[in-house]
Amino acid sequence: MRGRTIAVVSLVVVLGLGALIGGAWVASEDVRAAVRLADAWVNAPETIRPDPVALVRGVQELARLETASVQIEQHVRGQRGTDGTWSLVGERLDFVARAEVTAGVDLARLTESDLEVDAEGRVVVRLPPSEIWHVTLDEEQSFVALRERGWLGWPDAQLESRVRQEAVKAVREAAEAQGIRDRADAKAQQVVRELLEGAGVPEVRFE
Repeated sequence: MRGRTIAVVSLVVVLGLGALIGGAWVASEDVRAAVRLADAWVNAPETIRPDPVALVRGVQELARLETASVQIEQHVRGQRGTDGTWSLVGERLDFVARAEVTAGVDLARLTESDLEVDAEGRVVVRLPPSEIWHVTLDEEQSFVALRERGWLGWPDAQLESRVRQEAVKAVREAAEAQGIRDRADAKAQQVVRELLEGAGVPEVRFE
């Protein structure tokens, strides 16, 4: 930096002497502009390249980041026996399932290879894919809407349990179809972007 300062000062002195020797008149505004330019060159900020390891650890601390949730209602029918025989010896149950589905990104899975920093300090991030973590039935809002047995049928104590399992599966599929994982990915990117920009990263891009 000292060498740069000496070089710039020498440049200004040489330019000034040249103007005097040649009889040229230098306007004061031009002199001030030259000084500002020299000062900007001497005191130009150096680019600070973030430490990739520190950035990865900072993101990992967010751990299991829940980024999306949705309320889903599904109507599921369970039946013991075929359509032609259930009314005689079978059983049928209609179940209304209301549930909350939550999804997010496990940032603890992020590795150093998932984050790249270029010479200008800009960062490229490859986040782990989002996952559906929970499908929670609302027991107060979920209910058996209809239950029928055939004339000669007997109650199956496990039928409702099996229908509930199918309901959870149906709710999960409905949440997937509504794009819950896409929303979870987008929210995770927003959170990580704000974290990195807050740490001084000038630009964040996701792949």
